[in-house]
Amino acid sequence: MQRLMARLGARLTDSRKMMLVAGLLAAVGLVAGYVEVQQEAERALALRQGPPAPVALQDFDRGRNIGPAGEVLIEAEAALDAAVVLSLRGARPVRHALVVPLYALSDAGAAELGTEPGKGDGRAALGLLFHQVETRAETDIDPGDLAARVFGPGAHGTVVVVNGAVTEPGAFTLMADGAFAVSGVTLAEPFLAVAPYTEGRAVALSEPVSAASHGVLYLSALILLLVSVAASLRSARYEKGPAQVDAVADEVEERAYAQAHPKFARIPSQRELQEAAEARKRSSGGLQQMIWGSSGARNQPQRREDEAL
Repeated sequence: MQRLMARLGARLTDSRKMMLVAGLLAAVGLVAGYVEVQQEAERALALRQGPPAPVALQDFDRGRNIGPAGEVLIEAEAALDAAVVLSLRGARPVRHALVVPLYALSDAGAAELGTEPGKGDGRAALGLLFHQVETRAETDIDPGDLAARVFGPGAHGTVVVVNGAVTEPGAFTLMADGAFAVSGVTLAEPFLAVAPYTEGRAVALSEPVSAASHGVLYLSALILLLVSVAASLRSARYEKGPAQVDAVADEVEERAYAQAHPKFARIPSQRELQEAAEARKRSSGGLQQMIWGSSGARNQPQRREDEAL
């Protein structure tokens, strides 16, 4: 019986754990769904109100120069000749990126754009054009195509206007830093990474946000919930059937122990005492029937003689 209760307890505990995990997955799915709705709203707002005001890279301020949906409009000088293609092979699937260093806008670059002279010295790259793609073939493009507008040369590279969203390169950062060091490019810390709108601003901001993430979480939560309910129902049925089997197994084990150790005789169980009482009652009832039957047979001829007289 103890083994039975232990198994039932383990089953109920597992089902409760699965219900808890299902609840957590559903909660995470709700949060993911909320974030995606917020992203859709920010994109719609960005389309309605237009791009943020352009700002020179060296004058960029995260608190003032980022619009809805993380959009930025940056004036900089791009070292197009120093562009590198990186492949993050530790990820599954493998990710690839075309990365271009961005320098501060020089006086010559400002003159090219017709703006006020900048204050950047150009000793370190202050930003990156970071174009992440799924296949290596997609990186085989002209680095200049990553910019919204391309102008003439500046003091540190080609003068460009970059329109895109602020991003985080993550594991690509160390790879880019090492690759740029080979060509003598130093990456400043901190730096601004921009994912360019390669197909245009309207297309990028009109693309629907994928709802697959919270959909998968909801589906996983539902599956876990169904499995936990099935386990609970199975545990409830298990209490009636295998309980008898375990009781018989315990009884056989006790009888075997009593036979092997006679001086430790087993105390009869309540069921055994009840069965023995019923057996005695049946045997005594049969004996009484036999007695009554034989006495009736002896008295029958005498009754017939009395009737004859």
